[in-house]
Amino acid sequence: MTSTAELQRLISLSVADPRHEPDFLRALLTARLYVHLPLKPSSRALQLVCFTRPDGLTVIPVFTDEGKAAVAARGAVRVGQVRGWDLFMSAPGATFMLDPNDVSTTLYPEEILALLSDGSAAMAPTSVPDAPVDVSPALPEDAWIGQLVVEAVRPIEAAEAVHLVHAHVAGSVEPTGLLAVVAVPHAFAERVARAVALALQTNDREPRLPIDLSSYEPAEPPDWVAMPEFPPVWVRRPTVSH
Repeated sequence: MTSTAELQRLISLSVADPRHEPDFLRALLTARLYVHLPLKPSSRALQLVCFTRPDGLTVIPVFTDEGKAAVAARGAVRVGQVRGWDLFMSAPGATFMLDPNDVSTTLYPEEILALLSDGSAAMAPTSVPDAPVDVSPALPEDAWIGQLVVEAVRPIEAAEAVHLVHAHVAGSVEPTGLLAVVAVPHAFAERVARAVALALQTNDREPRLPIDLSSYEPAEPPDWVAMPEFPPVWVRRPTVSH
């Protein structure tokens, strides 16, 4: 069992250095976590209170400290405690938000599944300001990276397409790295980024070039997407209703 003190220590370490985040996430499985429950449950089953964030994402709030859970409850809900493993197993496919009123972390279904399956976890991807880049076609030897990204985002229904290209500093001929580009609405961009980070960081094969990830709104693709030399690695086929 991971103690509250140890969990808080891991939180502090991961905030200071994202490389510690996988250790923190794995520790959640054996930690005592706190959740909100209805004041008057309608059944004996665990009924978790959720809320919808301003960005439209519905999440289950989870707290690493009983005091934080009590303050957020404000008497409107009860506070319950549950082991992390049992909590995550109880709500397959759910999105959890850890300590939403503090330094929060959103855990998406792909990350929860990996944790429960074999303890796999990745540090959060680092966001950097968009800079002008030129692109050129990726080489066939890098196709495995495109497929890795496809497998990571395929379960996310909002993801519509994946591209893999060489990225260049504007005006330069030599590529600085590979750029995986996903067509996905902005509201799902973080989930896509975390899913891809998990796939890349837990993969044993070493890429020959650094890999960056970008995304675009499906209705607003960059100009190069329509060029024949940049066919997508994958496009989601529309669901046919019968």
